[in-house]
Amino acid sequence: MNMSVIHYIMAGKSTDARRHKIQYDTEYESSPERIKYREELNRERRRRGIYGRGGPDISHTRENTLVLENPHTNRARHFKERGTLKSNHSPIDLAWSLLKHQLH
Repeated sequence: MNMSVIHYIMAGKSTDARRHKIQYDTEYESSPERIKYREELNRERRRRGIYGRGGPDISHTRENTLVLENPHTNRARHFKERGTLKSNHSPIDLAWSLLKHQLH
């Protein structure tokens, strides 16, 4: 995971929580299953001649096939339940919405 994304997600969290998150992500991404997953995607990008050239991502479908996909769509899906990484609201707007949510 991109370190700037981790820092954005962990903003306002304790130093121990941040350290734990980075340690967990490092261990998770180095597991044999994740390495095999990335190798499969990289192999397919090489086969299609798009490895290292930017362009579309290759992602797995539920039917276990590989498809080309817009990088924005592919990467935004993982933050769907948490909202987008960019916020168009000021901190005051966010605090106000949280306060309204707690009152209802």
